[in-house]
Amino acid sequence: MSRDELEDIIIEGLKVVSVTADEKALHEISGLSKGLPHYTHLLGLHAGRAAIRHDSSLLSVSHVKEAIGASIDGAQHSIRNAYHKATLSQRKTASYVETLLACAMAETDEFGFFTAVDVRDPMACVMKKNIQLESYAKKLHKFCEEERGSVLRKTEMHGRARFRFLNPLMQPFVLMKGLHDGLIREQDLDLWSYNNPQKRLFR
Repeated sequence: MSRDELEDIIIEGLKVVSVTADEKALHEISGLSKGLPHYTHLLGLHAGRAAIRHDSSLLSVSHVKEAIGASIDGAQHSIRNAYHKATLSQRKTASYVETLLACAMAETDEFGFFTAVDVRDPMACVMKKNIQLESYAKKLHKFCEEERGSVLRKTEMHGRARFRFLNPLMQPFVLMKGLHDGLIREQDLDLWSYNNPQKRLFR
């Protein structure tokens, strides 16, 4: 669904409780939803509840931030389990969490596929430093294996590996986790959007 259609879902849903949403909050929810009404409903529900708890008739970004944690907890068990398998590591330096987050931020083609090269700039954004492709490329292949939850699907095109999220619901979940856990901040995403207009997540 288009972002306008997703934002209409939020606007109509909030009318029931006489709450309106500011434009930035609407954009954040529709951006995180990645075209999936499932997450629009989930984030809109919890953000609306947060606004009501704070006795506010205007849903703002602060309410969306509260909604992210609740939406993570309310995500499908299969998504949470696959994420756990994909990112579990005994070594803090393994960076599976950061790599999967960079995959969720990567620019894709019209079918949702991205390459290892597409992950490089998002990886630098997440890690706050330049990262060599060789340091994370193997992890993309591991994400396609059952041992890592098979969160990605790999295909070969012209001798080049291309990847996409096997379950579309995983990508928004990974983005929300990154925000909730402090791996990325709204400021980082603003900078990312400004320098990479085709790769915008929220705006």
